[in-house]
Amino acid sequence: MAFEIPQWFSHFKHFGFIGGFFSDQHSPLMGSDYIVSTPAGSPDSRPGMADVDPNDLILREEVIDSRNRLCGYRFVPATLAAGNKIPEPLFYQALLDTGIVKFAQRRTAIVPVTPEGLVLRRYRSLWASNAFLLIDVRDAEMRDEELLAHLSAIREFGCRTALTGIVTASVDTPLLRAANMLILDSPADADPDFQSLVQALRINCPMLKLAAQGVQSWAERCRNKTWGIEYCLGDFVLAPPA
Repeated sequence: MAFEIPQWFSHFKHFGFIGGFFSDQHSPLMGSDYIVSTPAGSPDSRPGMADVDPNDLILREEVIDSRNRLCGYRFVPATLAAGNKIPEPLFYQALLDTGIVKFAQRRTAIVPVTPEGLVLRRYRSLWASNAFLLIDVRDAEMRDEELLAHLSAIREFGCRTALTGIVTASVDTPLLRAANMLILDSPADADPDFQSLVQALRINCPMLKLAAQGVQSWAERCRNKTWGIEYCLGDFVLAPPA
Protein backbone atom coordinates (compact mmCIF):
# COMPACT_ATOMS: atom_id res chain seq x y z
CA MET A 1 0.00 0.00 0.00
CA ALA A 2 1.51 3.33 -1.05
CA PHE A 3 1.50 6.27 1.29
CA GLU A 4 3.37 9.52 1.68
CA ILE A 5 5.86 10.11 4.48
CA PRO A 6 5.43 13.67 5.80
CA GLN A 7 8.21 16.15 5.11
CA TRP A 8 8.94 16.68 8.78
CA PHE A 9 9.84 13.01 9.20
CA SER A 10 13.41 13.35 7.90
CA HIS A 11 14.07 16.15 10.38
CA PHE A 12 12.12 14.61 13.23
CA LYS A 13 13.79 14.31 16.62
CA HIS A 14 12.07 11.87 18.94
CA PHE A 15 12.93 11.44 22.59
CA GLY A 16 11.34 8.93 24.95
CA PHE A 17 12.39 11.17 27.83
CA ILE A 18 13.07 14.72 26.75
CA GLY A 19 13.69 18.09 28.29
CA GLY A 20 11.66 20.09 25.83
CA PHE A 21 9.26 19.76 22.93
CA PHE A 22 12.14 19.71 20.42
CA SER A 23 15.82 20.49 20.59
CA ASP A 24 15.60 22.71 17.49
CA GLN A 25 14.85 26.24 18.60
CA HIS A 26 13.06 26.93 15.32
CA SER A 27 10.46 24.24 15.91
CA PRO A 28 6.89 25.68 15.89
CA LEU A 29 6.39 24.18 19.35
CA MET A 30 9.32 26.00 20.89
CA GLY A 31 10.00 29.57 21.83
CA SER A 32 9.11 32.07 24.53
CA ASP A 33 5.37 31.50 24.00
CA TYR A 34 5.67 28.26 25.95
CA ILE A 35 8.02 29.37 28.71
CA VAL A 36 6.46 30.58 31.92
CA SER A 37 7.99 31.78 35.15
CA THR A 38 8.08 29.34 38.05
CA PRO A 39 5.58 30.42 40.72
CA ALA A 40 5.92 29.85 44.40
CA GLY A 41 4.92 26.32 45.35
CA SER A 42 6.15 24.78 42.12
CA PRO A 43 8.43 21.72 42.22
CA ASP A 44 11.74 23.64 42.25
CA SER A 45 10.59 25.89 45.10
CA ARG A 46 9.76 23.00 47.43
CA PRO A 47 12.18 21.44 49.88
CA GLY A 48 14.37 18.88 48.15
CA MET A 49 13.21 19.90 44.65
CA ALA A 50 15.41 22.94 44.09
CA ASP A 51 17.51 21.28 41.37
CA VAL A 52 14.70 19.46 39.56
CA ASP A 53 13.84 20.63 36.07
CA PRO A 54 10.04 20.28 35.71
CA ASN A 55 10.61 18.94 32.18
CA ASP A 56 12.31 15.93 33.77
CA LEU A 57 9.03 15.03 35.47
CA ILE A 58 7.13 14.75 32.18
CA LEU A 59 7.15 12.24 29.33
CA ARG A 60 5.71 13.32 25.98
CA GLU A 61 4.31 11.10 23.25
CA GLU A 62 3.68 12.55 19.81
CA VAL A 63 0.14 12.73 18.42
CA ILE A 64 -0.02 12.56 14.60
CA ASP A 65 -3.23 13.61 12.88
CA SER A 66 -4.85 12.29 9.70
CA ARG A 67 -2.82 14.70 7.56
CA ASN A 68 0.46 13.41 9.00
CA ARG A 69 0.96 16.55 11.07
CA LEU A 70 2.44 16.61 14.54
CA CYS A 71 -0.59 18.16 16.20
CA GLY A 72 0.27 17.73 19.87
CA TYR A 73 1.36 15.41 22.65
CA ARG A 74 0.09 12.99 25.22
CA PHE A 75 1.76 13.98 28.48
CA VAL A 76 2.39 11.34 31.14
CA PRO A 77 4.20 11.47 34.49
CA ALA A 78 7.76 10.22 34.59
CA THR A 79 8.71 7.16 36.61
CA LEU A 80 10.79 7.52 39.75
CA ALA A 81 13.86 5.38 40.48
CA ALA A 82 11.73 3.18 42.74
CA GLY A 83 9.46 2.38 39.80
CA ASN A 84 6.53 4.54 40.87
CA LYS A 85 5.02 7.38 38.87
CA ILE A 86 5.53 10.86 40.27
CA PRO A 87 2.52 12.04 42.31
CA GLU A 88 -0.26 13.60 40.28
CA PRO A 89 -0.10 17.03 42.01
CA LEU A 90 3.62 17.26 41.25
CA PHE A 91 3.01 16.16 37.66
CA TYR A 92 0.33 18.80 37.15
CA GLN A 93 2.54 21.48 38.67
CA ALA A 94 5.35 20.47 36.30
CA LEU A 95 2.93 20.80 33.39
CA LEU A 96 2.00 24.30 34.53
CA ASP A 97 5.64 25.27 34.99
CA THR A 98 6.46 24.18 31.43
CA GLY A 99 3.60 26.13 29.85
CA ILE A 100 0.89 23.52 29.32
CA VAL A 101 -1.94 26.06 29.34
CA LYS A 102 -0.49 28.17 26.53
CA PHE A 103 0.53 25.08 24.62
CA ALA A 104 -2.97 23.58 24.78
CA GLN A 105 -4.53 26.77 23.49
CA ARG A 106 -2.91 26.05 20.12
CA ARG A 107 -2.08 22.33 20.10
CA THR A 108 -3.65 19.11 21.30
CA ALA A 109 -2.64 18.13 24.83
CA ILE A 110 -3.82 14.79 26.22
CA VAL A 111 -3.36 14.65 29.99
CA PRO A 112 -4.27 11.64 32.19
CA VAL A 113 -6.40 12.07 35.27
CA THR A 114 -6.37 9.52 38.09
CA PRO A 115 -9.58 8.42 39.85
CA GLU A 116 -8.49 10.45 42.89
CA GLY A 117 -7.79 13.42 40.63
CA LEU A 118 -11.31 13.17 39.24
CA VAL A 119 -12.87 13.18 42.70
CA LEU A 120 -10.69 16.07 43.91
CA ARG A 121 -10.91 17.84 40.53
CA ARG A 122 -7.18 18.45 40.43
CA TYR A 123 -7.50 19.15 36.71
CA ARG A 124 -9.01 22.58 37.39
CA SER A 125 -5.60 24.23 37.02
CA LEU A 126 -5.17 22.83 33.51
CA TRP A 127 -7.92 24.64 31.64
CA ALA A 128 -7.23 25.13 27.93
CA SER A 129 -9.40 24.80 24.85
CA ASN A 130 -7.43 21.90 23.34
CA ALA A 131 -6.74 20.00 26.56
CA PHE A 132 -8.18 16.47 26.57
CA LEU A 133 -8.37 15.02 30.07
CA LEU A 134 -7.85 11.28 29.70
CA ILE A 135 -9.63 8.73 31.89
CA ASP A 136 -8.52 5.10 31.80
CA VAL A 137 -11.74 3.22 32.46
CA ARG A 138 -9.76 0.14 33.57
CA ASP A 139 -8.16 2.10 36.42
CA ALA A 140 -11.17 4.18 37.36
CA GLU A 141 -13.23 1.22 38.62
CA MET A 142 -16.34 3.39 38.60
CA ARG A 143 -19.87 2.72 37.43
CA ASP A 144 -20.86 4.34 34.15
CA GLU A 145 -23.07 6.76 36.06
CA GLU A 146 -20.10 8.01 38.08
CA LEU A 147 -17.93 8.35 35.00
CA LEU A 148 -20.69 10.25 33.22
CA ALA A 149 -20.88 12.68 36.13
CA HIS A 150 -17.12 13.29 35.93
CA LEU A 151 -17.25 13.74 32.15
CA SER A 152 -19.99 16.29 32.63
CA ALA A 153 -17.97 18.14 35.29
CA ILE A 154 -14.94 18.30 32.99
CA ARG A 155 -17.00 19.64 30.10
CA GLU A 156 -18.61 22.27 32.35
CA PHE A 157 -15.13 23.27 33.44
CA GLY A 158 -14.24 23.90 29.79
CA CYS A 159 -11.89 21.05 28.89
CA ARG A 160 -12.48 18.14 26.55
CA THR A 161 -12.64 14.51 27.60
CA ALA A 162 -10.90 11.37 26.38
CA LEU A 163 -11.43 7.74 27.32
CA THR A 164 -9.27 4.65 26.99
CA GLY A 165 -9.46 1.10 28.27
CA ILE A 166 -13.04 0.57 27.12
CA VAL A 167 -14.06 -2.96 26.21
CA THR A 168 -17.65 -3.01 25.04
CA ALA A 169 -19.84 -4.96 22.69
CA SER A 170 -21.95 -1.86 22.10
CA VAL A 171 -20.77 1.23 20.26
CA ASP A 172 -23.83 3.24 21.20
CA THR A 173 -23.50 3.93 24.91
CA PRO A 174 -24.03 7.12 26.96
CA LEU A 175 -20.36 7.00 27.98
CA LEU A 176 -19.10 7.08 24.40
CA ARG A 177 -21.61 9.73 23.38
CA ALA A 178 -20.47 11.92 26.29
CA ALA A 179 -16.74 11.73 25.47
CA ASN A 180 -14.84 13.83 22.94
CA MET A 181 -12.15 11.25 22.15
CA LEU A 182 -11.67 7.50 22.41
CA ILE A 183 -8.16 6.01 22.35
CA LEU A 184 -8.05 2.40 21.15
CA ASP A 185 -5.20 -0.12 21.14
CA SER A 186 -3.99 -0.53 17.58
CA PRO A 187 -3.70 -4.12 16.30
CA ALA A 188 -0.32 -4.95 14.78
CA ASP A 189 -1.93 -6.79 11.87
CA ALA A 190 -5.06 -6.20 9.84
CA ASP A 191 -7.93 -7.12 12.14
CA PRO A 192 -11.44 -7.29 10.66
CA ASP A 193 -13.01 -7.00 14.11
CA PHE A 194 -11.08 -3.80 14.85
CA GLN A 195 -11.99 -2.41 11.45
CA SER A 196 -15.67 -3.19 12.08
CA LEU A 197 -15.48 -1.57 15.51
CA VAL A 198 -14.01 1.64 14.09
CA GLN A 199 -16.56 1.79 11.30
CA ALA A 200 -19.42 1.23 13.76
CA LEU A 201 -18.08 3.99 16.02
CA ARG A 202 -17.89 6.38 13.07
CA ILE A 203 -21.53 5.69 12.27
CA ASN A 204 -22.99 5.67 15.78
CA CYS A 205 -20.77 8.33 17.41
CA PRO A 206 -19.88 10.69 14.55
CA MET A 207 -18.67 13.45 16.89
CA LEU A 208 -16.29 11.15 18.76
CA LYS A 209 -12.64 11.60 17.77
CA LEU A 210 -10.88 8.27 17.36
CA ALA A 211 -7.22 7.65 18.16
CA ALA A 212 -5.05 4.55 18.04
CA GLN A 213 -2.16 4.01 20.43
CA GLY A 214 0.80 1.66 20.13
CA VAL A 215 1.14 2.10 16.37
CA GLN A 216 4.45 0.50 15.35
CA SER A 217 4.82 1.16 11.61
CA TRP A 218 3.81 3.59 8.88
CA ALA A 219 1.88 0.83 7.17
CA GLU A 220 -0.10 0.27 10.38
CA ARG A 221 -0.63 4.01 10.69
CA CYS A 222 -1.88 4.18 7.07
CA ARG A 223 -4.22 1.24 7.66
CA ASN A 224 -5.72 2.93 10.72
CA LYS A 225 -6.23 6.14 8.77
CA THR A 226 -8.00 4.23 5.99
CA TRP A 227 -10.35 2.66 8.51
CA GLY A 228 -11.28 6.04 10.00
CA ILE A 229 -8.81 6.65 12.84
CA GLU A 230 -8.03 10.36 13.09
CA TYR A 231 -5.02 10.34 15.43
CA CYS A 232 -2.16 7.90 15.95
CA LEU A 233 0.35 7.53 18.79
CA GLY A 234 3.30 5.18 18.88
CA ASP A 235 6.84 4.46 17.74
CA PHE A 236 5.91 4.45 14.05
CA VAL A 237 7.35 7.96 13.75
CA LEU A 238 10.80 6.38 14.19
CA ALA A 239 10.21 3.51 11.79
CA PRO A 240 11.63 3.70 8.24
CA PRO A 241 9.08 3.72 5.42
CA ALA A 242 8.20 0.30 4.06
